[in-house]
Amino acid sequence: MMKNTNLLGVAVPLGALYTKENQIIGEFPDLVPFAEFCKKSNINLIQLLPVNDTGTQSSPYSGLSAFALHPIYIRLSDVEGFDSLCNSDKKFCSDYNNFSKANKYKSRYNYDEILNSKTYFLQQLYNQTEIAKTEKPTPELSAWIKKNPWIKTYAVYKNLKYKYMQASWKSWKKEDKTLTLEEIEKLWDKKSLKKDHLFYAWVQFVADEQFSKAVDSVHNLQIKIKGDMPILMNEDSCDAWAYPQFFNHNLRAGSPSDGENPNGQNWGFPTYNWKNLQNENYSWWINRLKTASKYYDAYRLDHILGFFRIWAIPEKDCNALNGHTEPFSSIKKDELYELGFDDDRIRWLSKPHIPTSAIEDITWNREIAHKILKLVANQIGQEELWLFSDKIKVQQNLQILI
Repeated sequence: MMKNTNLLGVAVPLGALYTKENQIIGEFPDLVPFAEFCKKSNINLIQLLPVNDTGTQSSPYSGLSAFALHPIYIRLSDVEGFDSLCNSDKKFCSDYNNFSKANKYKSRYNYDEILNSKTYFLQQLYNQTEIAKTEKPTPELSAWIKKNPWIKTYAVYKNLKYKYMQASWKSWKKEDKTLTLEEIEKLWDKKSLKKDHLFYAWVQFVADEQFSKAVDSVHNLQIKIKGDMPILMNEDSCDAWAYPQFFNHNLRAGSPSDGENPNGQNWGFPTYNWKNLQNENYSWWINRLKTASKYYDAYRLDHILGFFRIWAIPEKDCNALNGHTEPFSSIKKDELYELGFDDDRIRWLSKPHIPTSAIEDITWNREIAHKILKLVANQIGQEELWLFSDKIKVQQNLQILI
């Protein structure tokens, strides 16, 4: 329980916590020596950047899952069976030593190299387990899966991502792209895929075990851990795939135009369908918070304003200029007529107008500017103003034409 008192804290990405014993990338157990340092420095709280699985994306704010931990932070040498495999398999031992030497402390760690290598080593370790040999979970893993039902959806998703060479689920074949939760459950139980699915469950079981153990040690030092929870999910995430009803896939979140960003910001993440979330009693969010509460004493909810309103941008727009707030209060055209607005004034308010000078200042030739503008827009009478033609619906249409 957090008390209403001042705390001295430090924010850090877990991957930055190199130690003498571990000079590749910070891992879950590295929280312990860092906490010991914090204890000596009278630091009471450690705020971690997100540690959820982000797949091929190195940004910790581009979550592949709202629940799964990132395998890149697993300490391989602490995994059961590591020593025996090292002693019995010379190739495994040689590969691991070469990996360690090649990735020894660098100012910027090689995300792809480390992730791909760790995935390979975890697969080799998994193949030595009774789980892989029998294609059945151990009692411990079965109990863990029961407590973490999200793992079934995640495992099926990760296996499909592997099948499609990590391509976005939106490019998958229709039969895999639009699975219902019932169909996902059936795939999870499919005998020919069971070994693969249990691999992803086993990896998360190991990650949870290492992270939980580290958190307990940090708590024993009377230090709190604060988690960083991004409000948004990557479009190419397990959650957006399995629960499409909770997301507005036709909108992207961002921020409106301001002094430093005249075109606004388009973050590329879908907004939430709060109505559908409410109809499900916000179960997805509640489960997300419950899962995070296993490790964290407090949260930083990134872009908390998004729970109340967010700048929503059409899916196929590149910048944020055509965005609007969600929720918003609409006004009808008839209401504007009653207020004295005519069609020209409403057009000014509702449609982007392009001055000839926008192109002329680049070409230094009005005739050429007109030729370019006629490709995508119609001139308003004899004015040096243009409106996009009907074939230009979104900004991506311009990219295609260019």
